[in-house]
Amino acid sequence: MGLSSSISVAMPVYKRPESLTNSEKAIITRVEEILSYHHLYFVVPHRLVPYYEKFNDFTVVSFEDYFFQDKNTYSSLLTSIPFYERFSKFKFLQIIQLDCWIFNDQLELYSSLGFDYIGAPWMKGGFEGKPENKMWKVGNGGFSLRKVDSFLRVLKEIKHGPKGKTVVFKNRFKGILKSIKNTGFRNNLRHYLDNAPGEDIFWSVYVPQIFNNEDFKIADNHTAASYSFEVNPSYLFKEITKKRLPMGCHNWANNEPSFWDNHIQIEGIN
Repeated sequence: MGLSSSISVAMPVYKRPESLTNSEKAIITRVEEILSYHHLYFVVPHRLVPYYEKFNDFTVVSFEDYFFQDKNTYSSLLTSIPFYERFSKFKFLQIIQLDCWIFNDQLELYSSLGFDYIGAPWMKGGFEGKPENKMWKVGNGGFSLRKVDSFLRVLKEIKHGPKGKTVVFKNRFKGILKSIKNTGFRNNLRHYLDNAPGEDIFWSVYVPQIFNNEDFKIADNHTAASYSFEVNPSYLFKEITKKRLPMGCHNWANNEPSFWDNHIQIEGIN
C-alpha cells in the first residue's frame, strides 16, 4: 500500500536518541507501527539532524536550534509561516509530541470532517489548576490535527492583513490601561503571535476572537474528545465517549496515570 498523499505526521524531538526515555522511544515505535501509511517526519533542531537521519521510516525536517530551547520558543515555531510551509505539499499535519500515545489510525476520518484544527478538549478551570468535569474549549496542541493551508492563510493575514491589528480582547482591562488596550496596543494578533502563553492557546483562544468559525473552524468538544484525551481522561472515557478510547492522548503520564495503566503498557515503566 502506498503512502497517503494528503496527511503528514510530525514528531518534534529536542534531544539525542540515547537520551530518550522508555516512553518516548515507545511512542516513536508506536507511530511507526500504527501510522506507517502516512508520511512520517521528525522535527528537530539543526544540531540533531545526523542522529535522526538514521531512522529509515522518518524524514528529518530541521529548524534553528533556538526554537527547541523551551515551550515559548517552540510556540514561536508553531506559530510561524516557515514551519507550515515545510508541510505545504500536504493537506493535513498531525502533531505528535513525545509525551503522547496513539491507539489507532483514524486520520482519514478526522481529516474528512471539515475542521481546520482538532486537539483534546480542555476542561473548565484547567488553566487555574482545578480542572472540572466539564469541557471548555478545543484544545491541546500536543496531539493535534491541523489543516496546513488554513494555518498558513491565517498566519499571512495576521502578518500582513488588517485582522492582524484588530483588537482581540475588548473591555478586559481597567482604567487608563483599558483605554490603551482597546486601541489595539499590545492587544492584537500580531502582538500575541510573539507573546501568547502557548501556541495551542494562541490557535484555540486568541485566533477565534478575530477569525470566525467559517474562517478558522475548530472542532467541537465531543468530536475532539473522540479524537484525543488530555486532562480528566476517566471522565471523558466514561461520560463523553461512553467507554471508547480516542485515537490518541497527550501527557498521559501526568493525567490520571492510574487510568492509563489499564490501556497503555510500555516495558520498563508499567
